Order: sequence, then C-alpha cells, then structure tokens
Amino acid sequence: MIPWTVAPLGTAKIPGDTQMGSVVIGNLSVQQKPYIVGYAVGPNITDICASSVIYVGGQNGPTMSCSIGISSITDDTIVVYYQCCNGYQPAKGKNWIGLWQGTVSPYYAPSPLASVTVTETADEGYVPMNNLGLTIQTPYTLIYFLGPNMTEAAAILNFTTGS
Repeated sequence: MIPWTVAPLGTAKIPGDTQMGSVVIGNLSVQQKPYIVGYAVGPNITDICASSVIYVGGQNGPTMSCSIGISSITDDTIVVYYQCCNGYQPAKGKNWIGLWQGTVSPYYAPSPLASVTVTETADEGYVPMNNLGLTIQTPYTLIYFLGPNMTEAAAILNFTTGS
C-alpha cells in the first residue's frame, strides 16, 4: 500500500508524450527489499492513481489502479462504482467524476454534461449522479479525476445507453 503520509524516496517526470515507455528515478540507494512505485497524474502524493510492488532484480509484485464501473443506470441517474489504491481518501484529494456525451479525451474535453464530487473517505464506494436526462442508444464517457485539473484523469469508462 502507498504510505499516503510519507514523502516518496524519489520522483521523476515522465518524458515525452507517449502511452508507453520507461523512466529512471535517480539518486536512490536501493536495498534488497521490495519497493512500492506509484504513478501519479499530478505533483502531489494524492495524485497517485496506480501502484506496483517491485523487487530488486526486476520481478513484479501486486499492482493496483483506479477504476470505475456502472452499478446501475436509468434515464436520469447513474450510480458509479469507484475503486482507488488501498488506503486512498478521495475527499482529501478533491476527487470528482464527470459525464460527457460521446467519446471524449479528458485533455480535450468540453465542459461535462454533469459532474459530482466524491465526498467519501473510503478507497472504494458508490457515487450517484442525478438529474441527467440520458438519451437512449447514445454513447457517453465517464471520467474519474483525482483533482480539479483535466490532466488528473485516473479512470475512463465509455458506454452506450440501452433502448
């Protein structure tokens, strides 16, 4: 589990603008024990949306990342299930969920049709989005954000409403 109140031993910005790659975290004194590596979408420890345990020698351990799903949906309400890294507190990170019609990228998205703040302190739970007026057989995008900026997207779910 990420030690949410402890500063990391080191950090590195992801170079470039690609979906895959590698990065070196320099100036570390590594010992023969497991380490937790976190991937963040912003500068704060509360911006970590994925983590993995790694061992000296390269073998990987358990991983965890933010995810969202739809628990229930009607024409005017979506109940969103969210799960973050263990021990994370969404309310402290000012997390929120946005809804857009169509397929959108958080980096180029217009204002959402609806949004809701995640007020829970639990690392997983349910958040209702009410008074939506969804259209049948229409694509939508739900995005879970770890902070106020559109670059702090942690999970994206594309879906189409039924008939």
